[in-house]
Amino acid sequence: MTIGERIREERKKQGLTQKRLGELCGIAEPTIRKYELGKLNPKYQTSQKIADALDVDTSYLMNGANDFDPENFIGQQIRKNRKSHGLTQEQLAKKTGLSLTFIQNCEAGIKSPDYDCIKILADALDVSPQELACTAEFANSLTNALKEYIKHIDTGKAPLLEHFGSLNELGKKEAVKRIRELTFVPEYRKKYGE
Repeated sequence: MTIGERIREERKKQGLTQKRLGELCGIAEPTIRKYELGKLNPKYQTSQKIADALDVDTSYLMNGANDFDPENFIGQQIRKNRKSHGLTQEQLAKKTGLSLTFIQNCEAGIKSPDYDCIKILADALDVSPQELACTAEFANSLTNALKEYIKHIDTGKAPLLEHFGSLNELGKKEAVKRIRELTFVPEYRKKYGE
């Protein structure tokens, strides 16, 4: 399925006309028509606007990918929380003082916000920084990554995985939050090259 076909499919699912979709994302109706017919391909930032108007992930719109992406869990959380507050990317940028491009790049997984930016975003979205930076899916992906990692390390580190594996989903999420918090304490971080 092409990007144009996905735009048309999502637009029709939501009962939108090409004209209305164009209005929602600031694009002329004939241009929307050209995208849907495959006569023109939207640039990345245009795809983000269309995805935002259709309430779908940009990655889905562009290439059909709709699965959880552990590499972009923070971006997905930002987008989910922004949408739940009824905010556009532009509104979130104004509310946080961060640039629109930065918000777009974070949501798309192009940039990863540092802890200070996560705190700013979390405040604007009425969630804790830990909630924004951690999901149950991430906790599960961490469990799987730890299982793979443990195969290649000495048995002295095995208790971490053993204890983590015995937790329920809520416990795993809390453990990840606490581990993530520790990574921001300089005294507990590895020095470069360790």
